[in-house]
Amino acid sequence: MLLNATTFDDRLVVDDYEMNLNNAIFTYDSICYFKNKYSGMNLNLIIGEDNFKSFESWYRYKDILNIANLIVLARDNADSCDNIKTLNKEREFTIEKLIKDMSHNIHIYNGYTNNISSTTVRELIRSNKPIDKYLDTKNIKLITENNLYK
Repeated sequence: MLLNATTFDDRLVVDDYEMNLNNAIFTYDSICYFKNKYSGMNLNLIIGEDNFKSFESWYRYKDILNIANLIVLARDNADSCDNIKTLNKEREFTIEKLIKDMSHNIHIYNGYTNNISSTTVRELIRSNKPIDKYLDTKNIKLITENNLYK
């Protein structure tokens, strides 16, 4: 599914590192792996606004910010992320700085127009409801053929 979703940009890399592990690991550990593997590259962690609201509870979240930029896809607008008090000083509201340098900041991107979470998509699939307005046809076919999320 990630390969299908990233074919539009050669700068995006899909790595199956976590899929090949026998157990779950922390995001921090994955970030360290990628920093090592792709040394000298600008690392970006993209998360949804729902995950950002609990980001301060993540294992070694400050260390994650020292290694990578955090791109938050705001569902409605960036103002809804304002309740994260201790991280406000590190936020950027545009993506331009991220493109220019390794700023290791939090970038709130409110150009994201899809207002649905992956959890909701999985629930729709389990309920046999249509998902075609949320996913591309390649991924719908992949999910259907492999009977995923049922």
